[in-house]
Amino acid sequence: MRRFLYLLDSRYLWSRGRAAIFGVIRVSSCFSYFWGLPLPEIDIVFMPQISVILPFYNAERTLERALLSIGGQTFRDYECILVDNNSTDRGPALAMDFTRHNPRFRLVSETRQGVVPAFQKGAGRARGKYVARMDADDRMHPERLESQWTFLERNPEYGAVGGL
Repeated sequence: MRRFLYLLDSRYLWSRGRAAIFGVIRVSSCFSYFWGLPLPEIDIVFMPQISVILPFYNAERTLERALLSIGGQTFRDYECILVDNNSTDRGPALAMDFTRHNPRFRLVSETRQGVVPAFQKGAGRARGKYVARMDADDRMHPERLESQWTFLERNPEYGAVGGL
């Protein structure tokens, strides 16, 4: 079966009444026919501007607060990759519950112990143009992603930004 990948501008999707957060459509043939031609089966894949990577280890006490602060961002074109680093507490269950209710959040596991291998695992799964880092015991300012994204888009000579 042939598969075609089409990149679409988010304004195109928004103008058609769909959410602007989607940027890639994968088209494959299916069994439906229209005017004697096969209709495409469309899968929409989330291609965010920012990938937030949050590695955690035994963060049951602080993880929910961190996730809620990410979920409360004014900038909405992001994904959050939660990387469980061999937790033995209820942290992975909290993260899994959060991913069920918010499609922007994904949970992955890393068996090698340490924040660096956990971050590398998250970075390998990131689909965003930019990567943001967050710890499980931090809170994200509601305008952090919007401020940092705006700065980097307006100043292409910069490769990184911190603060807020």
